[in-house]
This record gives sequence, C-alpha cells and structure tokens, in this order.
Amino acid sequence: MARRPLEIGKFGKVKLTPHRKMAGGKPVRIVVEPGSPDPRGKTVTWRARATIRDFDGLNRSVEIWGPAKEVLERALVDILNKRIARTSDGLTRESTVVALADAYLRELDNQLATGKIKPATRAKFGTVVRLHILPGLGNYRLREVKYSTLKTHIEMIGKTIGPDTGKSTRSVLNAMMNLAVFNEIYQVSPMPAKVSLELKEKAPRALTKTEERALLDVLEHDPDSKAHGLTMMVRVMLMTGIRIGEACALRWSRVDLVKGTIYIDSTMTRVKGEGLLIQEMPKTSRSYRNVTLPARITQELREHKARQEQLLAQYRRKNDNDVVFLSYYQHMRDPSNTQQELKRRYEAAKLQDISTHIFRKTVATKLHLAQVPDSEIANQMGHTSISTTRRYYIGRSMTAAETNAQHLDLED
Repeated sequence: MARRPLEIGKFGKVKLTPHRKMAGGKPVRIVVEPGSPDPRGKTVTWRARATIRDFDGLNRSVEIWGPAKEVLERALVDILNKRIARTSDGLTRESTVVALADAYLRELDNQLATGKIKPATRAKFGTVVRLHILPGLGNYRLREVKYSTLKTHIEMIGKTIGPDTGKSTRSVLNAMMNLAVFNEIYQVSPMPAKVSLELKEKAPRALTKTEERALLDVLEHDPDSKAHGLTMMVRVMLMTGIRIGEACALRWSRVDLVKGTIYIDSTMTRVKGEGLLIQEMPKTSRSYRNVTLPARITQELREHKARQEQLLAQYRRKNDNDVVFLSYYQHMRDPSNTQQELKRRYEAAKLQDISTHIFRKTVATKLHLAQVPDSEIANQMGHTSISTTRRYYIGRSMTAAETNAQHLDLED
C-alpha cells in the first residue's frame, strides 16, 4: 500500500543521525554515543532532518546540524513551524503591523511601477500609513489585531483628526487586512464592515458674481499676480473648470490658439525623492478631454504667451517643460504652493474657507443655470459619473439665488 502523501504545509517525523567528519570534509554516518570522540579524536555531530510539503505542493528536505540531539530536534521543529506560517511577504501571525505595512507599501510600489496607480496615490496612501496607522497600531502582532481594535482606532482618527482622514485610514487598513488574508494570516478579514465617522456632507458652494469679481479685481491689481501669470491661470480655471493640477501641468503644445481649445491629458504632482513632475495621466480615464475656451480667454492667452517669452528672456531661462503657467521664478508651478499664494489673495478679497476647488463648482453651477445638460457638464469637469457632478459640484444656494433675483426684478 502506497504511503499517504503529506498535506500542504505539513512536515514528517524528525530523524536524527550521528555523523563524524572525514579528512576530505564529507560527513559520514556512524553508530556511537552522542558527544563521545571517535578513535581519531573527532567529535560526533548530529544531523536533524525532516521532509516538508511546501505551499507549491513539492516535498523538500530540511536539515540542520549540531552537537546536542535534544536541542537540535526542537530547533528544527521551530524552523519548520515558522516555514509553514511564512508567506510570500515573509509574514506570520507573530509579525507586527509594521511588517504588514511594509508589505503593503511594497505592493503599492509594484503597482506604481506597472502604471496601475499614480504617484500621487502612492504618496497619499504612504502618508496615511506613516501618520495615522503605524503610530497607534504599529507594534500590534497580527494575531492581536481584532475587529474591535480596528474599529476603535478608525473612530479615534475620525474624531481627533477628522472624518475624511478617518475614511482614508479605513480604506488603507482595509487593503492591508485583505493583503493579510491573501497571505493566509487570517481566514476572514478582521476589518469592520461599518465604522461610525459622522461624515457631514456639505452642500456644494459656488462663488457668487460679486465674489468672483472681488477675487479677479484683487488679482488684476496685484502686479506680481498679473505679470507672472497667476491672474491668467485663475481666469482660465474660472472659465473652464479644470483642476489646479491640470492647470499647472498644461503645456503650450496642448493649447490651440487658432481653434480656441485646450487638451487635458496630465496633472502636476510632487513625488518624494524626485520633486515636481508632470504626471502623464490625469485623475481618471474620463479626465482626458478637450475643453473649448471663450474667445476673450483665447486672446488673453496669446497676450500671456508673449509676456511669458519676455520674462524668460529677462531671466535668461528656458521653458524646458513647455508649461503655460510658470511660477514667479519661471519654474514649474507646484499646486500646493499655488494654493498658498492664492490664499493671500482670497483674504484680500474677503473670501473665507475656499480653495481652487470652488472654481470648478462655480463653472458647473454656471453651466447648470444656463441649462446645459448634466452629462455635458460632467464631460467638462472630467467626471466619471454624472451623479458626482450633480451631488457635489452644482451649487444652487448662492448663485441660483442671484439668478432668481434677476428674474424677479421686473419692471411694471
């Protein structure tokens, strides 16, 4: 009768045999008492060997050597048990969350290298791991991570830092726990299905005509903003609804000053260790789009290009990346730094709690009030779904109120 094969992840009986070393260096099996010298004065050593069936289905022999029989057997059993628990990422139930996080980040790096995720996504998730997961959970053993552990941690992040950060933490932890399941650390993910984060959905807000004029007046009367293209950049964003990263990455080769169009196919991002880069893909697949410019914006862009060429000659610099909107020192614009520049202009215009994202909502709202179909507005915004445009971008409260007032202001 054939011997029953080992099951996957199991090992057979440990066999111990005494050996001594010959002159040529090859160990030869002998029958003597352990630890006693042979006639030539050589000390006997022991070999512990066992067969294990690895997770690829193949049987392999594992052996170790040493002078103490009892210690050697326990050592081999320990090695085999660890080998059974080990996975492709070197994780076991005794591994810490730090080790799991390292495996998760390596997986992100692989996805980045193959183009499955963007550099900005890798940077964002890496920040969540470093700032919001490892400080509280890093020293936990994976066997200690429970449903309640994760739920309590996520809710704490949501309360102390903010619901949006709690939501990001939940997403990253969910991916990490799924990786642990894939590596057979858990049979079922300990990730809670629901976590209370008290996410408060804000009604979309667009700039009123008064606010828009106030901001543009500040920018028009600011010599630096006008001379170095910040004013022009804001005007383009307020007339097209493109994202700030898309505006920073916009190149002259994507601008058709004859037809009056721009083509969006990239965004600006900062990558740790590499600096500011033009990412040759926008936020989503639907973000690739042609956007038509109003006639006056097309003419203003012609004038902006002429001014830019004069400044480049003045500073003796080259626009190697062909970008439309350069910084004060004629470098590529960093979206974050540009937000900070604009923050001072918002304050001068007496606008509070806004960012360039409100420019997109303002464009979406204007188009909606002009009775442009929501599907066309979504295309203009570069949205994947129309529901996103309707739910988060069309602000009805303030802009619509102004429009209604104009309709009601009729002469007798």
